[in-house]
Amino acid sequence: MKLYPRCMGGTKPPAYSATGYILPCCWADDDKVLDEFKFLMKEHLKLENVESVNDIFLSDEWIEFFNMLEQNGDTAPYVCKKYCSKEWETKRIVNE
Repeated sequence: MKLYPRCMGGTKPPAYSATGYILPCCWADDDKVLDEFKFLMKEHLKLENVESVNDIFLSDEWIEFFNMLEQNGDTAPYVCKKYCSKEWETKRIVNE
C-alpha cells in the first residue's frame, strides 16, 4: 500500500499527547489506536526528557517509523493507512 504521510509532508502537524509524548498527528492520539504507537512512547522520548523536539524526531524510533511509512505502508499502523492512503485522499477531495 502506498501512503502519502501527512506528518511528513507538513500538512498534518505532530500532536502533543496529555501523557507527555509527541505523536505523528492527532489521529494517533486516540485510545482506540494508541497501542499501535507504543514504540514512539518510550520514556527517553518523553518531551520532558529531551533538550529539543528534534531529539525526538531524530531518534532511532522516529527514523524507523518514517522509513516504514515511505517504504512499506502495509506494515504501517491502521490510522496511517486510513488517513494517509491515496484512497482516503480521493474521498476527502470529492467530499469537500
